[in-house]
Amino acid sequence: MKRLIVAISGATGVQMGARLLEVLHHMPQVETHLVISRGAEVIFQRETSIDLEELKKLADYTYDVDNLAAAISGGSYRTDGMIILPCSMKTLSGLANAYDEDLIVRAAPPVPSV
Repeated sequence: MKRLIVAISGATGVQMGARLLEVLHHMPQVETHLVISRGAEVIFQRETSIDLEELKKLADYTYDVDNLAAAISGGSYRTDGMIILPCSMKTLSGLANAYDEDLIVRAAPPVPSV
């Protein structure tokens, strides 16, 4: 069983994250852990007709973006990867600077230094 974290952050294009989750939902060998940022929730409401509650049902596990104590936030929680789609500039900056303001950045694997 593969274990993936799927994060949808507040950038235009949240439909891509929703579609990814739909595809992964039909792959029984993939366990999905979903985190949606507050900004993404706003974009879903303003720019799409996607029902967030229905979208969340496609994931095996869903976490509140402010829950920094969630299982996926710890380094000992093993996953096969994380996909952030779309990735806002705020989230990208948080990843690059290890600014763990929310669960998306906290759950992400460390970014190698260049």
